[in-house]
This record gives sequence, structure tokens and C-alpha cells, in this order.
Amino acid sequence: SFIEGYCIENNINVNTNYDIADGVLKAYTGSETNLTIPSNLCITTIGTEAFYNCKWLKTVSIGVDTCGNNDGVIGESAFEGCERLHNVPLGEGIAEIGYKAFFGCYDIVKYIHIPDSVTTIAQGAFGNCRIIELKLGKGVSSIDVIPIPFYNNPYRYVVDSQNPFFSNDEYTALFNKDKTTLIHYPSFNENKKYTIPATVTSIGEEAFRTSALTSVLIPEEVTAIGD
Repeated sequence: SFIEGYCIENNINVNTNYDIADGVLKAYTGSETNLTIPSNLCITTIGTEAFYNCKWLKTVSIGVDTCGNNDGVIGESAFEGCERLHNVPLGEGIAEIGYKAFFGCYDIVKYIHIPDSVTTIAQGAFGNCRIIELKLGKGVSSIDVIPIPFYNNPYRYVVDSQNPFFSNDEYTALFNKDKTTLIHYPSFNENKKYTIPATVTSIGEEAFRTSALTSVLIPEEVTAIGD
């Protein structure tokens, strides 16, 4: 309608289930199980704790950054505690996934593909989830893999071959592009022994903290090991 169009154009929220200001979805107060948020709301950011503890929520379809800037953000703890959430509402407009954004989403899909538009994944973004594989798109340039205390990062890493910053080996461990730094070994991997590639010269902070390994062979080329 003309009124609805006017309100959207002038950033006036016409839906009482959404608290939106300046492109930021600050809170959702509805109770739908399968939610579709209209793309014409021009949301660029899912704000901090916008869907926090929405335990009834199963699916979300959302047009984040429909304004075409490719700088959309899933904010800190945006979907934390959404225990029944199954899908991951990541579109090509998302650039950043915040701290604990999907923490504790137990029913989330087991295989997550990060879109090429995403550049940053913060600590614990998928912490305490039961996912198996995290596939990084070619745009990811920063990822904090250090687990939230008392919670594992159980997933394996698969990196797009065109990503210029990261890579993985046959054991799905995460490295920098040229495999000189071992960033994180996934605890999901059931192997008990692991030989670090000879290209590695440094091992990142808490790289093996959540692994089930009983033996690690470190090449003599390694000159730095993180805490």
C-alpha cells in the first residue's frame, strides 16, 4: 500500500513484531515458528540478541542487506539459545557473523556453507551447536576459532579453493593459505594420531584444545607454538 511504502521509505516501522531502527532489526517480539521477514524492510543488521532465546523458532528467511551494500551483519548473540532453529539465515549480503551469533542452536543444520560475501566470523559464532562441517567461502579473511570456555568447536573445516587466506588438509584441519600456520584441529575428527605437515612453522593458540588426539608429530620446522 501507499502508506506501507511511505513508512518503509522513511524508516517507520509498521510491523509491531519487529523493532527496527536505521536498518537494524533490534528485536523480534512475535511467536511464529517459521518466520519470513520481508526483504523490502531493507534490514542491514540483525542486532545484538534480536532473537535471543526464541526457543520456538524453527526457520528464518530474511533479506539482510537488501540495500545492495554487501555489508550486512548478524550481531552478537543474535540467535543465541534458539534451540529449535534448523536453518542458518545467511544470504549473500552478509559480511560479518558476530560473537556467539548462533550459540546453542542445537538443531541447526549439520553442514553450514558460509557465503562468499562473509569476511569475518567471530569467536563462538557456532559454539555449542551440533554441526559437523563448516565450509568457508572464498571471502572469509578472519575467523576466531578459539572455543568459548567449556564448549567445543566440533566441526571440521572445508575451505573454498579460491579463498586467499585459509586452507584445509585431508584431516580438515584449518591452516593459513600456504599452510605455514596450523590454526585449529577439529575435535570432530576421530583420528588419534596426527602428523603436522612439514610446511608448518607455527601452531596457533589453542590449536589442539578440543581434539581427541593422543599423539601429535611436530616437524622440526616448527619454531613457534601458541598457548
